[in-house]
Amino acid sequence: MKRLSKRRTQMLRATAFAILGLAMMSRAEAVDLVAFSGSYALPGGMAEGTVVARRFYTPTQLCGEVHCELYSFHMLSAGGREILTGSEVGTKLIGLSMRVLVNGKPQEVFTSSSPSIKFSSPMEVQLFRNDGDVTTSTTSRKIHFTLYMRAMSKPNDTVIAQFLINDATLTRIEGTCSVPSQTVELPPTVGRRLEGIGSTAGVRDFNIKVNGCPKGYNRVGYTLEPMGGVADAPGVLPLGTDSTAKGVKIRLTGRDGLAAKFGTSIKVDDYDKATGGSYMIPMQASYIQTDAAVTPGTVKGAISLRLDYQ
Repeated sequence: MKRLSKRRTQMLRATAFAILGLAMMSRAEAVDLVAFSGSYALPGGMAEGTVVARRFYTPTQLCGEVHCELYSFHMLSAGGREILTGSEVGTKLIGLSMRVLVNGKPQEVFTSSSPSIKFSSPMEVQLFRNDGDVTTSTTSRKIHFTLYMRAMSKPNDTVIAQFLINDATLTRIEGTCSVPSQTVELPPTVGRRLEGIGSTAGVRDFNIKVNGCPKGYNRVGYTLEPMGGVADAPGVLPLGTDSTAKGVKIRLTGRDGLAAKFGTSIKVDDYDKATGGSYMIPMQASYIQTDAAVTPGTVKGAISLRLDYQ
């Protein structure tokens, strides 16, 4: 790093960042909601608790209004005969279980004698990895959850909803893709090239490498997560603790210039289910001015990448 000269030329240097539609039902009318169907392909070594698929249902879809009240919840065995306790139920897809989240919390069985649950945010149904071994398997139409609810303004109208898995198959795949750690260096630049908050300089193209993907997955996705803090702007990495510059951070974009999305699974578009292989995700990094005043020094940031499979 060069110090500020008499001509007040500000130097910035980035050492690195690591790539580490339902209508409201009438009283007591039931509706079947197919939460999960189709084919799933998962690695045998997937970590317990990993969410494989999610479905969301708004209160309007469930009870016809923006506010609903859940007053009874039954969770049935895979065969649909036994009422279970706890917050999860196994499926005929061996290695996968289901659960329902209301107001962000896994829901356990309760009856109308218990306090009801009011909700205005979407109800979530998850298909997730349990502690069993993932085995190639299939399932036909089975009922797992039965919910009794009503619109807040019409407490006498009952809506019965049943979440189902319909004709789903699960295939075990041996092996996963790998992402090597890498360091990306931005070129040194002078502070005057940054012309105000939001301006950028020192663009560097790079590729995230996704190597050795086995064939057979229906989808391979990746999720970017900033390290060392929460991003305060789209695509902008938190400033590393050993950075010495101020008023400037590192911004990530795609080659199209759009800010990188954090916390969202993105499909590896080039992945070929028939052959597998290795792939490149083209990206760009640059300095971005975040404060009115820029202090020269080093700029560091880091990001992690998590792969997911279906």
